[in-house]
Amino acid sequence: MLRMGVLLGVCLSVIFLVSGLSGGTDSGASAKKVKVLAAASKPDPMGNQIISVTLKILPGWHLYANPVEHNNETYNPNKTTLSLSSKVKLEALKIEYPPGVLKKDGKEEYKIYEGEVTIRAAIRRAKGDTGPLEWSLEVFACNENVCLPKGVITFTAP
Repeated sequence: MLRMGVLLGVCLSVIFLVSGLSGGTDSGASAKKVKVLAAASKPDPMGNQIISVTLKILPGWHLYANPVEHNNETYNPNKTTLSLSSKVKLEALKIEYPPGVLKKDGKEEYKIYEGEVTIRAAIRRAKGDTGPLEWSLEVFACNENVCLPKGVITFTAP
């Protein structure tokens, strides 16, 4: 019994370390279909900072774009969404999503992301705010046969 407990502890430690190395945690099946690379510039003297989040979507899968622009609005709530926050409230936040590619599926038309896309954000931190940023990315992944439940990828960046 002790041996099994030690083995379980080692497995959980490995999972924690892999999550820590990836720079964040993810939940939901959709999150496993995209790799995220994030970068942030150093804040300038006014607190302005540029954020880039590159999504590498696995081949054969797509994410709903932002905006989705579904012709009957059913898919619109499934858009890819980036959220940023700090312990000190951000003074300004502007997120720019790349344009999606139009997908036609029978009578349905909507915009998606495939391959690699980059979301950019411009923020202004409060004076003296040097704390880490909390990032959250919501995605819905689909292939030609199935759409997976929402995935949320969260991480903290200095």
